[in-house]
Amino acid sequence: MPEPLSIEPEARGATATRGYVPAAPLTPPADERSSSASTVGPSNAADAPMVRPAVVVTLPLRTSSIGNKREHAFTRARRVRGEIGAVLAALAGDEPPPLPVTIELHRIGWNRLDPLDGLPSAMKAPLDALAHWLRCDDRDPRLYLRLSQGTTREVRHVRDGRGRVRREAASSLRISVRPWCPADGVDPLVVRRSPPRGKP
Repeated sequence: MPEPLSIEPEARGATATRGYVPAAPLTPPADERSSSASTVGPSNAADAPMVRPAVVVTLPLRTSSIGNKREHAFTRARRVRGEIGAVLAALAGDEPPPLPVTIELHRIGWNRLDPLDGLPSAMKAPLDALAHWLRCDDRDPRLYLRLSQGTTREVRHVRDGRGRVRREAASSLRISVRPWCPADGVDPLVVRRSPPRGKP
């Protein structure tokens, strides 16, 4: 990956819920600002751009690393379609914020994944769905990704395609999309060992 990858130290957080959270005022990165601008901001408060709140959803989605996963091509395609469909269904009805945005993905699973390649690869399908929802390419430099993960020992009962009930880990994925702010930094991808302090 040509973009830099940074690892942040561990922090603790609480559980997440669906809803909206206030967003910090939007300030484009320094390399995207116009050098010819004569004023810092609009002279009239009514002319100031409206800052959209963050879109936050949590869905019971099981994601796993694809690096060492052995599965048939049709099985993988079906799994990817299911993950993309689940994310798009969870975001249905929400208006995407304008770019640039900060995307925070927090994965809950039975085991932790390798933060260097396992966690980013497990987020591939959700990120494709988010790029489709944001109407941009997943390689767009205005997307700032923040990945984290946690573990659970809770289980749930699910019904497979043959109607049989089986037990699996109560995995979930928390998605937060909000306007980018200077406090987010300029790294395109940040992988945290745990969620940021004070956040679910």
